[in-house]
Amino acid sequence: QPHIFFFFFGWESGRRCYAPAPRNELAFPQIVMLKNERTPVRHVEFELVSKNRAPHIEVWIKGGKPVRTMVNGRVLTSDKNRHWTMSLYGMEDQRLRFRMELAADPSVLVFVEERIPGLPQQGLPPMPAEVAQTLLPMTGTTIAADTLLFR
Repeated sequence: QPHIFFFFFGWESGRRCYAPAPRNELAFPQIVMLKNERTPVRHVEFELVSKNRAPHIEVWIKGGKPVRTMVNGRVLTSDKNRHWTMSLYGMEDQRLRFRMELAADPSVLVFVEERIPGLPQQGLPPMPAEVAQTLLPMTGTTIAADTLLFR
């Protein structure tokens, strides 16, 4: 039965169907924490690889205010930013190394979502007939997500 997932998509997102993903086809985003140093400015580094070769990856920060951000050595931002988000397209399984300087907060969350068009072919519960008839191929989205916590 469709629900509103306000924690993930906000109160205005509309109702969505959901089901647990099968473990044989879908992998979590591979995230490795490399550095978490506290100085007057917090230095954070991590690597991200999409084992699903996701065509769309979303990365955002909560609880920290980035002062400077870099991906694979390229400077993205160099000013203080309250709401830092990044959308990546077509990265497939490329290794992405993130470096961030953050205003020293007690903890920082980094959220990663891989968005894959379509639904897994195996392991999903059967859909009601009225839903299955209205679902066009590749209109669903599979999301593999993970979170890093820097304390």
